[in-house]
Amino acid sequence: KGLTGIEFQKMVGLKQLAVNADYSFLQGTFVDLGTSATAVATRGLKNAITTNTVAGGGLKLSKAMIEEAIRKMVVSGALWGNTVFLCNAFQFQMLDDIYGFAPMDRTTGGTAISRFFVPGGPASGIPALFDPQMPTDEVYFTDLALCSPVFLPVPPSMDEVNQTASYAANGLDVAYYTKGTIAAKKGGFLYMQIGFDYGAEEMHGALTGLATS
Repeated sequence: KGLTGIEFQKMVGLKQLAVNADYSFLQGTFVDLGTSATAVATRGLKNAITTNTVAGGGLKLSKAMIEEAIRKMVVSGALWGNTVFLCNAFQFQMLDDIYGFAPMDRTTGGTAISRFFVPGGPASGIPALFDPQMPTDEVYFTDLALCSPVFLPVPPSMDEVNQTASYAANGLDVAYYTKGTIAAKKGGFLYMQIGFDYGAEEMHGALTGLATS
């Protein structure tokens, strides 16, 4: 409400950038810099986690699979700083089927597990976190305390330089560059260079190849 056309389009663009970054942090495949024509890309958890993995073999998510992944993480020295269970909608429902317990009631039924406990895992339990960008057949035990986006500062536009001198000195995480005006039409684009720091991959775990229906 109250946004101009350009401001509204910037807001929509920033929301799409966030979705794209989330997808890359989960499913991105690393592409290193080659030539100036190379489209570099960051590595996501799907391709990062290789040590503590459990193959689902097309079977439904199970308590045994979860406990096996936790055992592998314990052997690898998992820190349990802020470990969450990352999953999509279907695997979230499978998790609820495994750990949910509904007391008898004449008028209310169902469960919605948001945290569960696994022997050997964090003493406070593991929160379940839904992410629509997750692969449908995989779930991750991810220590969010080790994860963070990493920005390569990009040059500011002249409009941003005029607003504050610190932009010129330090660069921006996300910059907006204007394009040439055509009659009454104004335009521009948002630009950023972002990567994903997940720490040591041995601190995370993955269940792969799970049933999706």
